[in-house]
Amino acid sequence: MLKIRMTMLMALLTLFSGLSYATEVIDRIVAIVNDDIITLSDFNKYIVSLPKQTVEINKDQALNDLVEQMILTQEAAKLGITVTDAEIDRSIENVKGRLDMSDEQMNEMLNKQNLTTEQFRNQWRLQILSGKLVSTLVKGRIAVTDEEIKDLYKQYYGEIENADEVEIAHILISFDASEEQQALQKANKVAELAKSGSNFSKLVSEYSDDTFSKDKEGVLGYFNKGELVSELEDVVSVTEVGKTSGPVKTISGFHIIKVLDRNTLDESSLDQYREQLRQEIYKQKVTEELEKYIAGIRENAYIEIKL
Repeated sequence: MLKIRMTMLMALLTLFSGLSYATEVIDRIVAIVNDDIITLSDFNKYIVSLPKQTVEINKDQALNDLVEQMILTQEAAKLGITVTDAEIDRSIENVKGRLDMSDEQMNEMLNKQNLTTEQFRNQWRLQILSGKLVSTLVKGRIAVTDEEIKDLYKQYYGEIENADEVEIAHILISFDASEEQQALQKANKVAELAKSGSNFSKLVSEYSDDTFSKDKEGVLGYFNKGELVSELEDVVSVTEVGKTSGPVKTISGFHIIKVLDRNTLDESSLDQYREQLRQEIYKQKVTEELEKYIAGIRENAYIEIKL
C-alpha cells in the first residue's frame, strides 16, 4: 500500500512539475524595463489588438512600443500623475458623442479589433496618461507662430486659388492576410457594381465593413490635402465629383471610393483653418518633445529585450 501511495505521489509531482514548466514557457518574460517586466502574454494581447498587416511588418517595433508605454507609465508614477476610471468614462463618452457612435457600434469595433473592454480601457488610460504627462512636461514651453501656420497652409494647399477640400464616401472590404485574394475579388465585384450605377448607399449597407461610416451611407466627411493616406489621396485627386474609383488597398483593407463634393478655397480660408493648423503644428511639436524626453529616459533606464 505504501509503495502504491508513493507511486501516486511521484506521478502527481511529475504532473504538477510539467504544468509549472508549461506555464513558464507560455508566460515567459520578453522584456525587462527597470523594475517591471513585459510577459509573452502581455505581448500577445497587444499583438492581437493590432491590424494583422502591421504585425506582419514588424513585431520588434510592436515590442518597442510596449517598452515605451511602460517607460511613460513609470515616469507618470514618479510624477504622481494618475488616471481615474471616471476620467476614462468621460473621455470615451465624449469621443462616442463626437462620432455619433452607439454602445453597440463601439462593441462591434472592439470585436473587430480583437479587443476586450478591459484591454480597450487600459489603452485609453495610457492615452490619457500620456496627455497628462505631456501637459506637465511641455506646458508653456511650446509656441506656434503665424509664420509656421502660413507655411503649413502653403504645404497643404499650394497656391490658394488651386487648393480644395473634398468630401468622400467609401465601402471598406477588410481582410486577414490569408484572405487577401478573396477580399480583392469581392472588392472588384462591389466596385464594378458601384461604377455601373448601382445605388452606392445600398452597396455600403450590404458590403462595407466600416462600422463608423456604415450607418452614414459610407460618408467619411471632408478632407484637405495631406489628411488622407497617400494611396487614397492619389486616387481621390483624379476622381471627378459623383464618380467612383477603386478598389484601393490600404492597411485597413480595400476601399471603393466615391467623391461627393469638392470645394475650392480662397484667400479667406487661411483664417477659417488657422486654429486647425495651429493645433496640428502644436501636436507635432509635442510629439517631437515627447520623443526627445523618452529617448533621454531610455538612456538611463535598464532595458533588456528577451524576445
